[in-house]
Amino acid sequence: MNSVPYSLIADIADQFNAVDCVWRESERSFTGFVAEVWFDELPSEFAIKWAEVVGYAVKVRRVDRGVARFAVSVPCVV
Repeated sequence: MNSVPYSLIADIADQFNAVDCVWRESERSFTGFVAEVWFDELPSEFAIKWAEVVGYAVKVRRVDRGVARFAVSVPCVV
């Protein structure tokens, strides 16, 4: 499993037209943190890329509340 800096995820999220990107603590992440990346459209390519990079499944979910319709949680270090 690879530890990826939050700043790198945020930079690439911009390239994938993310609406917003923030980090938060996570008890489920092997790093203790995740980058929450928000999208208006289903972010399949973004999620697949990061799962390959970190070597760990990333969580993609549709949300009813928040800044966009979909959120991706990527393990990161801050």
